[in-house]
Amino acid sequence: MSNRYSLKDRVCAMLSGAGSAAAVLPATALYCEGWLLRLALDWYATHSAPGDSLQMAPGVRWFTEAQLRSAFPPLPRGRHGVAVGKTMADAVIGHVRVAPTGKGYAAVEPGAKHFMVVEAKLWSRLSPGVRHDQEFDQAARTLSCMAQTLQHDQVPPGHLRRLGFVILAPQEQIERRLFDALIDRESIRHQVRRMVDAYRMKERDWYEEWFDPLVERAHIELLSWEHVLASIAKRDPEAGHEIAAFYGQCVQHSRPSSKTTAG
Repeated sequence: MSNRYSLKDRVCAMLSGAGSAAAVLPATALYCEGWLLRLALDWYATHSAPGDSLQMAPGVRWFTEAQLRSAFPPLPRGRHGVAVGKTMADAVIGHVRVAPTGKGYAAVEPGAKHFMVVEAKLWSRLSPGVRHDQEFDQAARTLSCMAQTLQHDQVPPGHLRRLGFVILAPQEQIERRLFDALIDRESIRHQVRRMVDAYRMKERDWYEEWFDPLVERAHIELLSWEHVLASIAKRDPEAGHEIAAFYGQCVQHSRPSSKTTAG
């Protein structure tokens, strides 16, 4: 028997042991929303699923933990205003470029027709605010970063056929209406208008030319993991069963000990 060391084999062995009595890492290192999202997007990238929000046409790619440009970056010395750092999106989907290292910002390709951001949740909520503004929530921040990305890459929202922001969460969390207020378009517009005023932007045309058209056109959706898994199972029972079992492990290992759902 060969004792040759295989890095890939050892990594697979450590991950496959997650949650077992012999585990060498926490179960949530594997059974988490990040890996659940990767499994779902990997399936959609290799299968046809007309009508599904996560469907991907040829040429569309996905990348998790992608950085998005801030619409309100740190100000030059001598200027005052509320600044917000870059956003780490759980996933971007579309005609996008992302450095293989994951460093640097996601960029939208010239002539792109597809650009979406996905946030994956299990028992946490969207972040309610940032350090300098507790009312500038994660949905408003993400959509403003999407608008900033489109402006930087000079891809107008109106040129995209598919433009969206999707929140994936357990059906139980959605039924408790934990996210409804956070994805209200008028609330999002209000938050970003207030940020523009606080930031003292001379370039107020950004809101009118990039942000507002994005919010008007974007498909903003709450989508349950259960719905996604049922759709996969309908088209691919074996994969649906495997990913549903993985989801069950994620729910088991990540559910808070109390019934709270604080982020």
